[in-house]
Amino acid sequence: KTRRGTGLAVVMSNDEGGVKHMYMGEEFAGKTFSDVMGLCTENVVIDENGWGDFRCEDRAVSIWVQPSAFEDLIVNE
Repeated sequence: KTRRGTGLAVVMSNDEGGVKHMYMGEEFAGKTFSDVMGLCTENVVIDENGWGDFRCEDRAVSIWVQPSAFEDLIVNE
């Protein structure tokens, strides 16, 4: 779970990985998102219109949040 309003994007692949162009909202323009799963090492910066290109590797899940939300992230093992 993340703090309300921090944004969250999830991309899943059951075959080849790729990039998904997704709308996060203009309030996130200029904000940086990182893959919590650590599979995608390049950050995503949301453009001035609120869009970002979120990557996912082959047969994987990537969970994208702002780095400031990492401290509030709870992952159950």
